[in-house]
Amino acid sequence: MADTVTSPNMTLTVPVPSVAPGPLWAQSIYTCLYANIDQHNHSPGQGVQIQPSGINISSSLSFNNNSAISLKTTSYQDQGSSLSSSFLGAVYMAGGNLYFNAGSDGFAVQITNGHTVNGSSGTIGGLPSGTASANYAAGTFVFQSATNTAANIDGGSVLIRNTTASSNAITLSAPNALAANYPLVLPTGLPGAQSFVTLDNSGNLAAGSIPVANGITRANQAAVGQQVSASCGFFGGQATSPTDITNMSVTITTTGRPVIISVQPDGGSSSGFFDVNNNTITTAFLFLQLVRDSTVIAVWQLAPPHIANTVIVVPASLYFLDAGATAATHTYKMQYSVNAATSTAVISQCVIAAYEL
Repeated sequence: MADTVTSPNMTLTVPVPSVAPGPLWAQSIYTCLYANIDQHNHSPGQGVQIQPSGINISSSLSFNNNSAISLKTTSYQDQGSSLSSSFLGAVYMAGGNLYFNAGSDGFAVQITNGHTVNGSSGTIGGLPSGTASANYAAGTFVFQSATNTAANIDGGSVLIRNTTASSNAITLSAPNALAANYPLVLPTGLPGAQSFVTLDNSGNLAAGSIPVANGITRANQAAVGQQVSASCGFFGGQATSPTDITNMSVTITTTGRPVIISVQPDGGSSSGFFDVNNNTITTAFLFLQLVRDSTVIAVWQLAPPHIANTVIVVPASLYFLDAGATAATHTYKMQYSVNAATSTAVISQCVIAAYEL
């Protein structure tokens, strides 16, 4: 039998009890303890490699400027809040997000924000928020409040350019002095021909009702500053207090310039006139008044001097310049009354017209 055997992990020459002679025994033990066991480092051939269960790291572990390689993952203990600036170059988790402390001054840089990469200062805040997003693709920025749902944009003036290098811009701006918010809604579609664009008091733009080729005529001025009422027909009454005349009312939206109000024949084949008569008193009076919204702005008194029973007035003689109309939507109407319950007024085949100068 051999005097010694070789150990499998550190290749130690170990004397065999009851076989190795005294001097060899002592020399082998000395070599094993002093030259091999005392200097072993658990590297291959230097003892069994240390298992994780045999390690208890109780302080910071230095890699002596060497790389940690062949790692599958790294897992961090949540610190609750970012670490102090003394942790230069540290990567860690705080509040459920990944951080990096800058190597120059230890400034804590947040890398993630919930389920997305965190933007730096000056980038879009408020994201993530549900499925809201801001993306750029194929030359177009797309802002969405939810999946496939466009988002509103709130900002200052918008500069519109061609998609070519160094192109000039058109600037869309709100007025400097804007008393309140208001909408401006584009037309629902394109007109069949070049047309005037109108704007109603709800902010809706519309095009197509007045072709440019037709010009500005009485038939189409209603949409651009003129309104004409329907005919009053053959209207009669004996009211002694101001009373509306059937159909003689128009509504017009103005810009603040003076408004002309006139009463005129309706354009039909029958005569247009005002008439008042009374068979029981010497003189019959017809009073006509013009009302803007709820304010009386003009009054006419019609009576036949030295003529009993009747007076006929041509409607074109009723004409008024309203210089006090503000920029707004106004309703003008004609009212009548007579001087006695026995007087009868007739307003025949007339209209009221309003147009802004």
